[in-house]
Formats: sequence, structure tokens, C-alpha cells
Amino acid sequence: MTGLENPDTPVPGEGIRLPETDEWIAANTEALELPFKWTRLTGGTSNLTYAIEDAQGRRAVVRRPPTGKLLPKAHDMVREHKILVGVAPTRVPVAQPLALCSDPEVTGAPFYVMEFCEGMSISEPMTPFRDMPADIRPRIGASMVEALATLHALEPEKVGLAELGRPDGYVARQLNRWYDSFQRSNEVADLDLPQIAEAFEALSARIPDQGPARICHGDYAPHNLLISDVGEVVAITDWEIGTLGDPLADFTYFLLAWSREETRSPQAFLDGSPGDGYLPRSELIDLYEERSGRKLDELWFYAAFNTFKSCCIMHGVYGRFRGGVRGTQGLDLGVMRKWIESRAEATTWAVGLL
Repeated sequence: MTGLENPDTPVPGEGIRLPETDEWIAANTEALELPFKWTRLTGGTSNLTYAIEDAQGRRAVVRRPPTGKLLPKAHDMVREHKILVGVAPTRVPVAQPLALCSDPEVTGAPFYVMEFCEGMSISEPMTPFRDMPADIRPRIGASMVEALATLHALEPEKVGLAELGRPDGYVARQLNRWYDSFQRSNEVADLDLPQIAEAFEALSARIPDQGPARICHGDYAPHNLLISDVGEVVAITDWEIGTLGDPLADFTYFLLAWSREETRSPQAFLDGSPGDGYLPRSELIDLYEERSGRKLDELWFYAAFNTFKSCCIMHGVYGRFRGGVRGTQGLDLGVMRKWIESRAEATTWAVGLL
């Protein structure tokens, strides 16, 4: 689903038992026939994701948690599958869920199977955007905003997701959740980041009023989106931390991911983009406000909140790698460490704007 296949990786590799997994998939999906060819999909930093191709050349994707000891409530495949089931019948672009295995005896943990979507990922975590054709660059950003606005327009109770999360207090819960994750990972990560504790206190004291809760992806960023060769979003992937929450927080998280360059002035932030021809953040904000009917009046709070959140998320991933829990292959821990330290500094700058 990341669009990056690594044919040199032994497959099925870690976390997949054969023939048990093959047999379960064949028995619980309508159109997939044995034997299966497995390919590890790379590009993520969390769950294990594989493409399978059946005897007739039909493809699907299998997703399961990483191996090893996990943080409480992390990598919940049953919950992630439930979100897909609710969202898939709507206009939100996602892969169609095909089957869920909640029995850990089959392959060591719950997993699910979904359709394979033809599309490309234009970035990976902590890396520059790929060079895309100039004529589709404006459309890429606009399509990403439109897909997110479409998600935020859904009424959770109408798609069977009213129980996905609490309908109020999203930002406070997120602050507590990710600061708790940061603290749990602190010993193994071995990073000195006092800015995070300071940001947690400052943000907790300044939470704005929030409107009705909507389905939020939680990690809506270009590396979790597949796009077509004409710049349209084909599928939103990686729903691991999806919940009910504040759509403005969800959108601002995307704004931060839209440019890899750290900024140190409000105007530089608004002008930020992946490169020539891509829409700047200011135009993405205008488009989201038009499509969603919401006003981003508390931009700088949400920017600070999301730099804090993204730092804590990657800090947890970094800690899992150092602790031996692998979610992918080929990441440079030194690069990851520098990214986390840079994001901690950006958090301090953003908090200073409040």
C-alpha cells in the first residue's frame, strides 16, 4: 500500500507463518486463490505490510502489527479494520477491506486483508518529496485537502463509528496520550528533550474550544496517501491511530507534513510547500476552509500541538527500534534521531507563538 516494493526482502519474512496464513486467507476471501506470492512493502515505520499475488495474478494487501513487545493499545488491527469497514462505502478514498483475522494463533497476531490500490506514495517519513511532473503538482495538494475534508464531513454515527472514540476533549486526550507515550519510550530512546515537557504544560493550559467531533485519521500526511498519475488521491492508508476528534487538529497535522523544511516565522510557515509548483500552505488552508466550512482561527495553537504530537510519535517509533521491536527495514536511526531533535526545537518555536 505504500507503493514501494522491495523484491530483495525475503518473504513472507517476519510476522507471517506459512502455510497457516495462506490457508486462512484463501478460506476467508472470495476471490483469492492459492498459491500466493508474498512481497514486503516498505516505506512505513510501524506495522508490517505485505502485498500478495494469487494464482490468477490478483493482488491484495495483508497488514499486521510489528513483532515484539508493544505499547498498550498500539497497533490494533481489529480497530483499524473497523474504521475501513465504516469509511469504505463513502466517497472517502480507501482500500476496500476484504477479511479480518482476530485469532492470533494463525500468524502470531490479528491481521486483516484489503484490496491492493494502484497508486504511488510521493514521500516517506522524514524524507524529501519525490520529483513529480510539474503539471500535476497543484492538483496533488488540492486533492489531498479535498479527501480530508470529505472524511471530516462524515457523521460518525451514520457510518457505524460513533463508538470509535469519545466525542469531546480530543486535544486534551491527545496531549496526555502522546506525552504518556513519550515518557514510556524515554528510557530506551535515550534522548534529552526537556522541551517536550515544557510544551505539554503550555499547550494543556491553552486548549481552544472545539466543535463537534469527526472521524480523524490522526496521521494524515503525504507518506500515508497513494496518488494517481494525474495527482488524485487513490487511497488513504495507515488508520492505526484514527479516532473521533477535532478535524482542525487533523488538518493542521497535514499542513506540517506538507513541507519538510523547518520554519521560524509565521509567513515562512504559510509560504511553505514541497517545492516549485505545489500549493503553499496558505492556499491549502483557504481550500480546506471553503470545502469544510470550518475556520482555522487557532492555527498557531494547532501548529504547536501537532509539532509536539509528531515529535512524540516518532520518539516512540525510535524507541521501539532501539528496543528491538521492528516495524520496517532500512531506516537510519541517526537520521531519525536528528529529525526528532529538530522537531522538538520546532515545537518550542511554535509554542512561542501562542
